Amino acid sequence: PRTRALLSSLLPTATSMAEEGFGEIIVSRLAPNSHIAPHCAPNNARLTAHLGLVIPKGCRIRVGSEWRGWEEGKVLLFDDSYEHEVVSGAEERVVLLIRFWHPECCGREESYRERDDRAFNWANFRKTMPPLGDAEVEQAMFGYDLSDADNCCRKCKKPMSDACFPAFFLDQATLKLRADFQCTPAKPK
Repeated sequence: PRTRALLSSLLPTATSMAEEGFGEIIVSRLAPNSHIAPHCAPNNARLTAHLGLVIPKGCRIRVGSEWRGWEEGKVLLFDDSYEHEVVSGAEERVVLLIRFWHPECCGREESYRERDDRAFNWANFRKTMPPLGDAEVEQAMFGYDLSDADNCCRKCKKPMSDACFPAFFLDQATLKLRADFQCTPAKPK
């Protein structure tokens, strides 16, 4: 509660975006020796800030063609509409991730909410879990291309609907995530 109150007083717009589901303020932990595959946001309506909390050697992020590293206690700011990926080192990386409106969106925020709400929320959700899954799960999380001109699902080949977004389940035997799509029948195991 105290952290939330502090963030609300310091970053009221970012906090409001997070509460409305259009942004997020999270502690992002990346497991050792992990890789978040290249991906990008559906538009540049927001910017992303990472405050380095625990930054071991070897952790780095690529935005566009440029690789950078985090520093503890410093902010790394980037436009996540550019393709980006993350590689962790031998130890866990922890950042405070904050998304907020791009300054040039001033006055157009509502149109972004209306037009991109479902896709934007999906993009945010899928970015929170990569180290737990294998390549198939990572593809399900990051393979949804928001720029598909025909707006068709890659699985069922029909117009996108809520059923086309995968649901993720923890396999109790392997302790790995698996992806299930409601738009296509599950494969026999």
